[in-house]
Amino acid sequence: MSEQLERDVTPMHQRPALRWLIAGTATFLIDIGSLKLLHGTLDLGLALSTVIAFAVAFAFNFTAARQWAFARTAREGEPRRQLVRYAVLVAINLCSTLLIVVGLAAAGVPYLDAKVVAASLNAVGNYLAYRHWVFAAPPVL
Repeated sequence: MSEQLERDVTPMHQRPALRWLIAGTATFLIDIGSLKLLHGTLDLGLALSTVIAFAVAFAFNFTAARQWAFARTAREGEPRRQLVRYAVLVAINLCSTLLIVVGLAAAGVPYLDAKVVAASLNAVGNYLAYRHWVFAAPPVL
């Protein structure tokens, strides 16, 4: 491999966006799979199923984001502070997800399609919040 090509290949540990995308995809699969199981198979109410699926997925996501996707900066921060900030973000995401899924389903959109819309809208904001607020490196004094 040429020197130029070696310099252009960035190791995965230096690519938090790629790691976040992988962790986010796994989170989404857990979320949508749980929603399908709870509402589509077990016939729980849509709002309750949405909340439970969301909670299960985001518990996984916090761990994946802190331990893997943003590990370099997360290790430097205080876990309690990160968890509080993450909880704030989860509350915002839960409200928006619930409104989008239940609202679109009431308008006739299939609930799984509504879930895809909600996840897509939340994804960009979540990445930015994780990188620059939740798991940001503490300021150097």
